[in-house]
Amino acid sequence: MPGRREVLLSAMAVGCLAGCLDDDAGDVDGGEQFDEGSSDDASGADDDPGATGSDGADDHEEESSDDSGDDEGPEGDETDGDDEATDDDETDEVADNAPRDHPLAGDLGAYPTRGDPETATATILEVSDVSCPLCREFHEGAYEELSAEYIDDGDLAHVYLAVPGLDTGWNVPATHALYELLEREGESAFWSLAEFYYREQEGLGEDDVLERTEEYLSRITEEVEAVIDAAETEEHSGMIEGTIAAATEAGIEGVPTFYLFREGEYLTTIEGNQSVEVFENALSL
Repeated sequence: MPGRREVLLSAMAVGCLAGCLDDDAGDVDGGEQFDEGSSDDASGADDDPGATGSDGADDHEEESSDDSGDDEGPEGDETDGDDEATDDDETDEVADNAPRDHPLAGDLGAYPTRGDPETATATILEVSDVSCPLCREFHEGAYEELSAEYIDDGDLAHVYLAVPGLDTGWNVPATHALYELLEREGESAFWSLAEFYYREQEGLGEDDVLERTEEYLSRITEEVEAVIDAAETEEHSGMIEGTIAAATEAGIEGVPTFYLFREGEYLTTIEGNQSVEVFENALSL
């Protein structure tokens, strides 16, 4: 049986996710990436589905002369149909805010999410590694401010796609443990374990990561045995390989990498640990 890293790294392009990106790798300077990736707002969302035109109404009035009761029936049915169409279109308009037309915009519901991509004006898809120092710095710095300023208010959504992007060894079982815990206990438990990995990053190794994980899990869940077993057997290899393949298709070169969307449309990619202002400018927050 292939080793952990061989199984996962087989899905990567040569050099992809080879290491953490420099802090300034993703500065949006002059807006070239932003302008190239951005597009006009989707048309049609503001169309009035109930506007059938006045001519049709006039014709109907000419045809209906004496029996007002007969008029009420068709008009009532027509109005109900318009209302249903309006409701459907309003639902579609809300759903349009979810990221689309991008390799990583598939089953976002499988990943831990803060905020609602369907209703938030902007969404960040983050491809990250809990063993990456720059990923940790982002989550301890700019991410905290983005959460307080925009995610908590519903203006911004954040989807976290965990991958073992660096060749640290311990991040492979850690990533499997994270996804198994997410499946069994939900997002709160996932973030608790992710924060543990970030916090203990420098002291974790391939030989002791499962022992340390088991010790921490015993404080937050009763599913310790199941999570450790999933990490040992690489239960989520399919999901992780699929994420890496999609990120490779999207052109990823390292972690952390952020794919930015506004009203469902892809805008640009930001790489490395960046400031809040970089995200604000790119997303027009």
